[in-house]
Amino acid sequence: ENEQKNRQRAGQHVPPIDKSFLSALSHGLPNCAGVAIGLDRLLAIALGLESISETMSFAHPTDIY
Repeated sequence: ENEQKNRQRAGQHVPPIDKSFLSALSHGLPNCAGVAIGLDRLLAIALGLESISETMSFAHPTDIY
C-alpha cells in the first residue's frame, strides 16, 4: 500500500495489488526477489544475437504475419 501511495505521488502508473501473490506468501511461499533471466536471453547474449526472437525454435504468431 505504501508503494502504491509513493507511485501515485510520483505520477506513475499504479498497478492493482496482487492479492493472489499476497495470499501465496501467507501460505508459505519462500522469500524471493522476483528477479530472473530467461534461457532465451542468456542464449541471445552468448551467441551475440540482435533479437531474442532469433532464439525461438518455433514461430510466434506475430512473426508469421
